[in-house]
Amino acid sequence: MKFLVRVALFGLIMILLFAGCRSTPPAIFTLEDLAGTWLNEDYSAIGSYYDPKEVVTADGVVRGYSQITDAEPDWTYKISIVECWRDENGDIWFKCEWKNIGREAEVAKTTEYYGINKISVSGTVWESCLKGSDYPTELSPLGGGYTIHFRH
Repeated sequence: MKFLVRVALFGLIMILLFAGCRSTPPAIFTLEDLAGTWLNEDYSAIGSYYDPKEVVTADGVVRGYSQITDAEPDWTYKISIVECWRDENGDIWFKCEWKNIGREAEVAKTTEYYGINKISVSGTVWESCLKGSDYPTELSPLGGGYTIHFRH
């Protein structure tokens, strides 16, 4: 009997410990919070792989431009936020999926990207890392697919 009481007590303690071990507090972050024009002039170089201007609408449509002054986008995607949280500095992190809704000829070949992103606590710096097969495990320029844009 004492053994069963000890096992039950141990189990209860473990449940309470794990329930209290939340490492990342949840955050409320919506596509409306991401909406705006995001720029990085360093990506304006001829032949740059990354777009210097990305315009995000409140419904999650993202348009990428090869030059900041371009009026027509090179690509159009729709993103959806899957999960978000806040780190110890107050920055917002979120996972999202990108679905091609661009030029009609390309829509049949819809490509999905998976991203991990960080928005600074000020809401003016957007770091992103994308992969085509699964969510990146870190936000780093070393693995490829990393961009940084600034909202003014």
